[in-house]
Amino acid sequence: MRSTTNWGLVVPDSDTDPDDVPTQVGDLADQLDTFLSVLSGTYANRPASTVASPGIVGRLYFVTGGGTNSGALYRDNGTGWDLLNGAAYGVGSTADVTTLGWGDTPSVGTAAKGWAAADHDHGTPANPVTAHVAATNPHPQYELAADMAIQLTRYTRQFLFGGM
Repeated sequence: MRSTTNWGLVVPDSDTDPDDVPTQVGDLADQLDTFLSVLSGTYANRPASTVASPGIVGRLYFVTGGGTNSGALYRDNGTGWDLLNGAAYGVGSTADVTTLGWGDTPSVGTAAKGWAAADHDHGTPANPVTAHVAATNPHPQYELAADMAIQLTRYTRQFLFGGM
């Protein structure tokens, strides 16, 4: 048997291992099932991963249950747990980012490492309606021919009949 470079998956060696495809595929599926799932629970209940009690490289653990580590995601490196999110990387947030109004300036927020923080803002363009509302007739090019005909009829009546 040999192991893959990145994940350490044990796979059969075609030169030395007997052909037993169902067993070998089953073993590989069990390995994948072990560390491709995301475990969760309190920080104190993370499985052991130390030099004395090795963990499973690549396994993920999501901390739930409140407390200071709640929401943290860890990856097992085989001899410990590496924090994948948190203060060093910029904590993600479910906070609602509200755009305050026209002309807001974009901002990435205050998180480290360039992640968009909970206080980020996408910004908005300047309000296009202000100038539009101030104009006396902002759409003369869109007047309908029927509207123009009515105006022409009124002017014609005024001219011919003196104000009718």
